[in-house]
Amino acid sequence: MTAVNGVDRRSDRIGGRLRRAGAAALVSWAVVWLAGCAVPQPAARAPAPQATPAPVVRKIPPIPLTGKLLYHLLAGDLAMRRGSMDFAFKQYFDAARETRDPRVAESAARLAGYAHRKQLGLEAAERWVSLEPGNANAQEVAVVLAVRAARNDKALAHLESLLALPDPVSGRALLRVAGVLAAGPDRDAALAVFKRLAQRRPKRAVVHLALARVAFQARRLALAAGAAGRALALRAGWSPAALLLAEVRIRQGHAESALAELGRVVDIHPRERGLRLAYARLLLQAGRIPDAVREFHVLVRRNPKDADAIYALGLLSLQAERPKDAQGYLERLVKLGVRTNEAHYYLGRIAESEGHPRAALAEYRRVRQGELGLDAQIRIARILALQGDVQAARTRLENLRRHLPGMAVRLYLAEAGILREAKRYRQAMTVYDQALRRYPDNNDLLYGRALIAEHLGELQRSEGDLRAILARDPDNAMALNALGYTLADRTTRYREALGYIRKALKRRPNDPAILDSMGWVQYRLGHYPEALGF
Repeated sequence: MTAVNGVDRRSDRIGGRLRRAGAAALVSWAVVWLAGCAVPQPAARAPAPQATPAPVVRKIPPIPLTGKLLYHLLAGDLAMRRGSMDFAFKQYFDAARETRDPRVAESAARLAGYAHRKQLGLEAAERWVSLEPGNANAQEVAVVLAVRAARNDKALAHLESLLALPDPVSGRALLRVAGVLAAGPDRDAALAVFKRLAQRRPKRAVVHLALARVAFQARRLALAAGAAGRALALRAGWSPAALLLAEVRIRQGHAESALAELGRVVDIHPRERGLRLAYARLLLQAGRIPDAVREFHVLVRRNPKDADAIYALGLLSLQAERPKDAQGYLERLVKLGVRTNEAHYYLGRIAESEGHPRAALAEYRRVRQGELGLDAQIRIARILALQGDVQAARTRLENLRRHLPGMAVRLYLAEAGILREAKRYRQAMTVYDQALRRYPDNNDLLYGRALIAEHLGELQRSEGDLRAILARDPDNAMALNALGYTLADRTTRYREALGYIRKALKRRPNDPAILDSMGWVQYRLGHYPEALGF
């Protein structure tokens, strides 16, 4: 048997495929084997608020391909394709025991996370660590699997090994681990581990920051504030810690002082783009729109190609009803070739609102994908209907339903809405009936049909649909209001109507539609002074 480099280039793609399409999309990686060369590995996936790690160049020694190893790899790949996750994991796990190629152990460890095999996954991760002790990715995966397997001592040991790696690799890796665990179901166990680590490493600022991030996600705000404060005490002006501390204090109800302190940190690091962007977004959340706009303008002055800041200024201009300014920012994005989907969508909205349907259609047709892509298609259909071609609009929506079955309810609602605007109420009712045969318990469809039925004078049907919603969701303010208004407007059951509208108003005290309904039912009851109050 010839000495070969344990796993070919296909094996290097296993992590990427897992990340992009789930474990079932693993490619076969036991067919072509290349003799001993260094193979660049992509960094392990981990949601990181900080920078992503640099790719690790791994020098894999020549490793013999045995028949047993080949069997495990091929059997595992076949099982993966058939969706037999447990059997696939067993084969990869046995392969990891058979070879000293760390990439096989890595694949087994990562697959264990998808297969929920905690203990064996930890064993595979530790096999990987033993073969590549200096690989931060291996230590990260081992920490996560140890926490999930309730092996806190092992998790702590791997965190210590991670911190023994050189900076900045160790710090970034630690924060990635904290981010993964904070976002998962094991954050309480992770919190216990990071508290112990902070006790062991009281002088490492990054350890306290990692603890703060896990505590913040676990809603342990006092602990998060204390840990972030200790990180700042150890490393004065450190922007990640200052930013997290500001977020914690805002959550605690101290927005003004938190933003003031964060503003001082921004002044210390005026060219740190990520910090200023986060500061601007927090200002937005606090309702300080002019201050946020000022920060976004600073970002654009510093970098005229800063797409995030340009996009934010475009949306804020729209919100402030300055469409010309918004158009300028959005057109800059198109020229930059960045966030073009969003730019074309909102340019379409501007054109539509200004009464330029042809321009709006041109912009919407350039929106290619995602949530905005679907909304753009719906808006195209609506414009076609307003131009008189209702059938073309309906055909477009029917085609979309065939291609996007998961969006069928939304598309049924859009079609019925177009027919309602065109005053084709009976056809709208037919669409709702068709949709509700497929989705009989959907509240949005029932609500829409109830409104059409009321318009057609089919009060019993309207009331039945609204009561069906309330049977499942007694606090549904929209259904309560619609039922109350219908009874007040179309019947003499005014007292009953008043009860429903009162319930709706209790849940949405400032809703204009509900306030209007309350005024109407008071008028119908002869309570004229009360009616004038609404």
